[in-house]
Amino acid sequence: MFALSYLDNGATVMGLPGAVMFSARTVFDLILPRVMADIKLSFTDIASLGCGGLL
Repeated sequence: MFALSYLDNGATVMGLPGAVMFSARTVFDLILPRVMADIKLSFTDIASLGCGGLL
């Protein structure tokens, strides 16, 4: 599960489940570098990271 939102003031908000702490690599590891580079991600960008929509 992952939630990504952009606020009107330009801030990026990400929501991650608590279990993300127990995985070696998560969607956060794939998304954070792009967010830090100010790349706006769309639904298609995130869906393309997975095989069949699953990361």
